[in-house]
This record gives sequence, structure tokens and C-alpha cells, in this order.
Amino acid sequence: MVLLLPCLGGMCGFEAVWTDLAALRYDVAYCEDMDDYSAVSWPIVDRFEAHHGIVGCYMIPIAGTTNSGIQVFWWT
Repeated sequence: MVLLLPCLGGMCGFEAVWTDLAALRYDVAYCEDMDDYSAVSWPIVDRFEAHHGIVGCYMIPIAGTTNSGIQVFWWT
């Protein structure tokens, strides 16, 4: 997952370790309850230069299944 997440989410490699696991589990559970496996909203929390160093939580949308058949939702 550490290799898939930066590639499919368009992140730098180090941003993947800033995942808010509680928010991710909540989002995955919500999607499963709604039977919506079309995408995963990947939450990352940290200070970003583009946002003037202010701490924030950003949701990175990633397709649930890519065109090449990678099932990101299942791996999440």
C-alpha cells in the first residue's frame, strides 16, 4: 500500500505516512455502509508549504478501481 498510495494518489512518498488512520477507517466504513466502492478519500494531516505552513487535514480522492484493474478500495 505504501507503493500504491503515492502513485495512485499523486502524492510525494513521504506524504503517505501522514495518513489519519481514524478518519480513513471512518470513511471506508461509511462507503461500505452505502455500498459505494467507486472511490476512497484518503485523509492526510500535516503542514504544507502551499498552505502557508498551517496544519490541515486534506482528503485525497483515489479511484476505488483503476483502469488497469488495481482495486484500491480493497487494499485500503
